[in-house]
Amino acid sequence: MKKKTPIYDIGVIHGRFQILHNDHIKYLLAGKKLCKHLIVGITNPDPYLTRDSETNSHRSTPIANPLTYYERYKMVQEALLEQKLDFTDFSIVPFPINIPELLKYYIPIDAVFFLTIYDDAQIPEDPNMVAIDDEGFPRKKTLIIENGVLKSFIFNQYYSQISSKKNTGNSKRSGPQSYESLPRISPTTISVVPGTKNLDDLASQINKGILITDNLLGMGHSNVISGDFSIVAPNCYKIENGEIKNPLEPVSVAGNLYKAFKQIIALGNEIELTSYGKIPSIAFKDFSISG
Repeated sequence: MKKKTPIYDIGVIHGRFQILHNDHIKYLLAGKKLCKHLIVGITNPDPYLTRDSETNSHRSTPIANPLTYYERYKMVQEALLEQKLDFTDFSIVPFPINIPELLKYYIPIDAVFFLTIYDDAQIPEDPNMVAIDDEGFPRKKTLIIENGVLKSFIFNQYYSQISSKKNTGNSKRSGPQSYESLPRISPTTISVVPGTKNLDDLASQINKGILITDNLLGMGHSNVISGDFSIVAPNCYKIENGEIKNPLEPVSVAGNLYKAFKQIIALGNEIELTSYGKIPSIAFKDFSISG
């Protein structure tokens, strides 16, 4: 069987690794398959760089972090060497996940952060934040994708029971009298973990493209089965030779939603809370643009 060529030069994944277990090793190796050199970030490296976790407050407590950074460094290193990786194949660094402005001091600016997505119902400034879902279950922050690896789905009570999974508090009823409608599954606020690059850094990686700065028209009419979409970007700017230039007339953008996850070039470090989620700027490649 022909060995697949890595997609990226440098990739980044992260974890607490308290302690390292088989699932950690599986996703470390999954990350390495995507890149020539893997950077493994160890979160909560010391008390100074540890902050309360939005996902689970217990994760930031001393009792949940018994191993030092050095002990976890050696565990990860020995595990990867045991999997026949060479010292030149990976690096291990501190990763202050809750202080993203510091990441640029540990991670190369051209590194690719593999996508991490939450459904986050615990953002205090989010107008969508409520304590319970429409079936009366507590809303949570649910990890969906971690470093490019699918970790879980979101559930309401019915589908959690038939799937033998925990209810994630994602039940939604709709209509003018919502109590009369059947509950369905709905995300609260999709939240994407940011990268290290500002907007100018993202643009510098693009020879020819566009910067979209506002809502897209027609996304709701996309084909959810095939993933194909064709939308209109009413507010956008021209990017040429790595620089953001003049504003453009509305343009059409076409692509495939499911393939788009593999077309991400980089994630920005500037996060905005919108009606669609809490997301950074994201640079994509290979979409079709016309107009």
